[in-house]
Amino acid sequence: IRQRDFNTNKSSAKAIIFVIDSTTIKEESKDVSDYLYDIFREKSFRQQRLPILIFCNKQDINNDVETVQSIRALLENELTMKRKTRASAVDVHQGKSDAVDDIGQLGKEKFEFNDIKDIQITFVEGSALGNEKKSFADQYDDEADIDSAGDETDADGGMNLDQVYDWITKVWMK
Repeated sequence: IRQRDFNTNKSSAKAIIFVIDSTTIKEESKDVSDYLYDIFREKSFRQQRLPILIFCNKQDINNDVETVQSIRALLENELTMKRKTRASAVDVHQGKSDAVDDIGQLGKEKFEFNDIKDIQITFVEGSALGNEKKSFADQYDDEADIDSAGDETDADGGMNLDQVYDWITKVWMK
């Protein structure tokens, strides 16, 4: 389903918000890097310099959660291995390298997100639900955010999407 939706919607994309579960990224890093690799290699995204936000969610859960810096480093290591594996497979099957369509800096062994010059990649952290577990519908119930005096409050129990909102505003105001 994910790949089908990706293929169906990629031509109309103006930006991508890629959500990572900070509590399971160590176990899921190979799958996450596979998907990111495909996104970064997508020619239409590169041609239109599509901005990508990588949102490291669930930063409020506990102290065992991975930091944005450690998630970034983990994914850079996974993407380095993926580049090597895919380059070797192309060499064996086609007799030549597909380096022109590869991600990162040509000739550089280690992949770094900063080396992708034709896509703007931003990492942020936050929490979609916050400390107080609420149903999805309750997260967006504006009436719950109004106090008795009629003023808006922060009744979202620690929800922190400020960096996401700031990024969206910046991308759309270009």
